[in-house]
Amino acid sequence: MSINAVDSYNSLRLTNNNINFRSEKVTISEQKPDTVEISSKQKKKEGMSTGMKLLLGISGTGAAIYGALVTHRVLTRPSLEKLQQEFKEIFRREVSLEEIPDMLKKYQDILEIKDEKEFCQKAFEQVKKDYGYADTNIQLVLDESTDGILGGGWHSSGNDFRIYYKNILEHNGNVFDRQTKSNILGTFFHEFQHVKQTEYCIRTDIDKYVNNIKNDALLNQTYITNLSELLKSKEKLAEVAKQNNMTVEQVINTANQKLEVLKTKGYQEIPDYVKEVNAQVDTIKTRLNKQFGKYKKFKPGSEEYKLGEQYTQNYGNYIEAQKDSANKEYKEQILEKEAFKAEYMSKDIPKRLRSIWNVFSV
Repeated sequence: MSINAVDSYNSLRLTNNNINFRSEKVTISEQKPDTVEISSKQKKKEGMSTGMKLLLGISGTGAAIYGALVTHRVLTRPSLEKLQQEFKEIFRREVSLEEIPDMLKKYQDILEIKDEKEFCQKAFEQVKKDYGYADTNIQLVLDESTDGILGGGWHSSGNDFRIYYKNILEHNGNVFDRQTKSNILGTFFHEFQHVKQTEYCIRTDIDKYVNNIKNDALLNQTYITNLSELLKSKEKLAEVAKQNNMTVEQVINTANQKLEVLKTKGYQEIPDYVKEVNAQVDTIKTRLNKQFGKYKKFKPGSEEYKLGEQYTQNYGNYIEAQKDSANKEYKEQILEKEAFKAEYMSKDIPKRLRSIWNVFSV
């Protein structure tokens, strides 16, 4: 994650009563402050129809379920074929009609899990598998903090996937029901879409992607150094306050708040931060190569290559989500537009189960 960097304290400016430290350089990061759509608790009738339970109990294999669906001519239904196309687009792989019933049943079984941690782990493993990363060492971190991000985050440099499930649970009235599970599942789909986008960046040009991380880290280290220097100088504080029509106390409070944000994201003031950043970036590149280097590089000019270029470019011009905002521009950038599409689709899985198999309802 990152926030905007600054080359000198003079680039302070006031926006919506908050001091924003800006730089003419591009601010890029391997992970941005991300957000997902967390639905509020709604009273909904849960459970499956008797006919649906019978169908799901026919067999645990996709072939048997597929056979049952063929027998009842359900596979000609537009809903199943539409879902097949959506899965292909989201997972970036071939998904057969035969595979879908078994895949859906697994999600149905996961949604029945009552233990919070077990649900998170099983959901994570299933989404990870469906995205094609079952053989990778991407790890799930269950974060129980309730004062941080509402959702989750993918850290490509650390190779971990963090889910703030307690925060999501609290948002839903501390009730671990289908609504809460749907929000958690949606977060996994949202963030694994970012994993897929990272893969495409690496398969297109890993050096550009890693340089983006380096540039962002250097800018943030410059930011934290300048903030610290600002707080030590009465003259600079007075000048910034005058420029922004603020009191010195307001400038100090804002600067301290931004320093705290940086520190919670792992940044700290270090003397020779350029050397430290370079060393860390080399480690990150090695880790990314180990994770995604096994995949064949995209051919320059191919559709996949062009998409990887778009992702890398978007990382360089990333529009961060803002509090108390509709965040239209944030949601419309390609990185988030695809992630939200995957998230919304996943939240429809229970409904898709009912719509595909409602011919069996009694």
